[in-house]
Amino acid sequence: MPQAVPAARLAAADAQIRAGCFDCLLSAYHDYDALRTIPAAADAATAGAVRAAALLALRQNELGMADEGYLTIAKGLAGAASNIPGWLPRILEIVDALPRRGVGVARAPTSDVDLERLRRLRENRDSWSALLRDAARYDEAAAYTWLSFACDAIDTRDIARQEIFAAVETFAGAPLIVYRESLCRATEVRALAPLLTADARFVEITYSLGENFVRARKLDDAEQMFQRAYAWHPRWPTLTQTMAGVAMSAEEFDRALQLYQETLALDPRAPDALLGKVRALTYLKRNEDAIAATDELLAERWYLGDARYWRALNETQLTRYDAAWIDIEEAAKTLINA
Repeated sequence: MPQAVPAARLAAADAQIRAGCFDCLLSAYHDYDALRTIPAAADAATAGAVRAAALLALRQNELGMADEGYLTIAKGLAGAASNIPGWLPRILEIVDALPRRGVGVARAPTSDVDLERLRRLRENRDSWSALLRDAARYDEAAAYTWLSFACDAIDTRDIARQEIFAAVETFAGAPLIVYRESLCRATEVRALAPLLTADARFVEITYSLGENFVRARKLDDAEQMFQRAYAWHPRWPTLTQTMAGVAMSAEEFDRALQLYQETLALDPRAPDALLGKVRALTYLKRNEDAIAATDELLAERWYLGDARYWRALNETQLTRYDAAWIDIEEAAKTLINA
């Protein structure tokens, strides 16, 4: 009977992995971590904790959330373990190399670290693809990582979705897998919405549903979805940036500015948020602050033409016409439709 107790707890944690939501994965991680103190369960629990932490890191990466260190935790556990599957540390290498993104949209590299990730991804594409295809047959974390690896990278666009999904057929129907398949190269609302209906813990789905409403220009519906997501997990720069865009469309410039500032507090290297901040400050007639924000864009060499345009507009409003003319000429050199 004593042996059955940790076995049942391990099985329950495994079920949380397959349930797939962020909070499910977090619950699984804590359950595995607690079981690591029981000798009879230590090896399986450690491997489980590594898998759960890796999936948490991957989910946060895909959604564009603030990094809360789960990959570092996974690497630490794997490095200290003497008896985990040999393929598992290699999965962590792959997770570490995947580009930072919001779901389905890889962000352009903005640092040397990003460029190094891109180099490793391209250099190891074939060997990592083979590893993931094989491990996806018998492990849920590997299956999910395969979907993340294959669905969105430019270098894997030659692989058809049907071929991608065939590699994870073992886990077909598991919410963890259905969720990621539903975001493979497109957002399939008809598959996502039932997951949220079936398990209210799958709150991250509200972000994808909100994005779909934005594309349909149903901004009130989008705002409702985003508010649910924000109440659940506010440390989410991709979400706050998207909410700021909705606020700009509604001409709620004070709120947009607050959300852009929240975004930049979590991700200082978010060029779209910084440009959004410039626009919000301009519409609020905070011209000096807007000009100062364009200085940040120019210093980072982000959106040079846009920065010059908005700088010139604010200088004009301050009757600094000579400076504005210089910026207009600089903008004309870089903006295609200037």
